[in-house]
Amino acid sequence: MNPSSSPTAAGSRVAVVQAAPVFLDLERTLEKLEALVEEGRPPRPCPGRSRNASARWRRGTARRSAWGEQTHVVPTWDRREPWISTMRHVAKEGRTFVRGACQAFHIDDVPDDLPFKEEYLAGHEGWLNPGLSVIVDPDGEFRAGPLEAREGILDADARADERVGPRWQLDVAGHYG
Repeated sequence: MNPSSSPTAAGSRVAVVQAAPVFLDLERTLEKLEALVEEGRPPRPCPGRSRNASARWRRGTARRSAWGEQTHVVPTWDRREPWISTMRHVAKEGRTFVRGACQAFHIDDVPDDLPFKEEYLAGHEGWLNPGLSVIVDPDGEFRAGPLEAREGILDADARADERVGPRWQLDVAGHYG
């Protein structure tokens, strides 16, 4: 089989949704996610428009094919600069697109009637986690993001021919072995 005949050879869109959950309510969280995707839908098709695709994103599954990883999805709560550096490193070493999905979480997203809010979050204002979701290309450069201190959708073009190149030093099959 020729790599140019693979489904992603011509290119596609990749996207990341950054949103706070509806606290302790999975169904309302998924409804919120669907509404956010519908509201911010990019002009061209992108993955993640159905509940099942969104759930796959949240579980951090990576899309794989006979030609290697097409895009690597990394969900996290981390919110510091090392997170951004790690996403760039993984993209460059693996010669793949990386979608880093962070959870943006504002103090107002925690219901006031929960006892621990007053005990542990008293005096805290603003974002508990500002997010920092990103899309990084195979050269380790930002294609979109970081998305900070707001909910939203990042999207970018991803052409398969951009993944062609050396895998640098990372050999997950065992270069340490």
